[in-house]
Amino acid sequence: MANPEYNYYSVNLDIPTPTSTVENPTVNTPNVVIPSVDVPEMPAPEKITTGADWSEVTDDDGTKPEDGADVTGDNTALDTENVNSEPSTNVQPRAEDGYKKLNFRGASNDGLTELASSATITRNEMTTKLDTSAVGDNDGEAHLYSGVFGSNDFTDAGNLDWNEDFDITFRLSFDDTDDGGGDKRGYFFGITDIGVATGAGNSPAYKVMNDDRFAAIGFKYTADQKFWVFNDSGSAETETEVTGETPKNFNTLRIVYRAGTDVKFYINDVLEATHTTNLPSGTSTPFLYFGVYTEDPGGGSDIGRIVLANNYRITADV
Repeated sequence: MANPEYNYYSVNLDIPTPTSTVENPTVNTPNVVIPSVDVPEMPAPEKITTGADWSEVTDDDGTKPEDGADVTGDNTALDTENVNSEPSTNVQPRAEDGYKKLNFRGASNDGLTELASSATITRNEMTTKLDTSAVGDNDGEAHLYSGVFGSNDFTDAGNLDWNEDFDITFRLSFDDTDDGGGDKRGYFFGITDIGVATGAGNSPAYKVMNDDRFAAIGFKYTADQKFWVFNDSGSAETETEVTGETPKNFNTLRIVYRAGTDVKFYINDVLEATHTTNLPSGTSTPFLYFGVYTEDPGGGSDIGRIVLANNYRITADV
């Protein structure tokens, strides 16, 4: 069989070339409107005024209160205003006053030196009395004072001086009775660095009575029968008169001294004055002093008497 003949045909197809570029469609963002919602106001919780109901509360450890237990808010007078039926306004000041009176070192171990002439010094465990009231027609004087305060560290051969900060508190009363006799007296309570000896001109109390200059910080009662807080550099002083206090009552006196800056004076926790001028300075060593000097206190004239509680405190910031 003869081979058949094949006829070939050419077909041209026009097929477009594909592209990889895709046009970004435009997206329209719809506007969404959220309607407001009214939230009702929650009522205030109901106050429990007749005791709590604990019936629905389990009590695994036995600490659940009883039904109808007291509501503290309804018993303020019982829970906070009284202590064992005693008003707290009475209890607090008694406690604070008791602490101040009982927190003391005692005369048997305070180390203070006694010096008197035509006067008496009576040292009991809780109080010390300095008295010129029964010595006849002579000048009377009584002094109670400490030694230097000591070294400020174990490598320093010197002692605490006016360059240190001190916080000193003591309680005392003194007699300011004026019988019109015209005699002078001076009281001084505080710290000073001058020596103490008997005789005219030889003690802080005498210098206060005669308004002499000496390095000191403290409280004074002067010959003009005025009570002052003061500090003296040794050449000039700054003083503020104290009024409204009763010297014969026990008063708590406090000195807060910041070397080279200021000294604050308090009486019964009330700030009386802040002084920034004529502060003592230098390396002289101050000590604690209580004293009285009276001129011719006999024959019914003005007397000098101090009753000091032995709970004085000295804190030094070294």
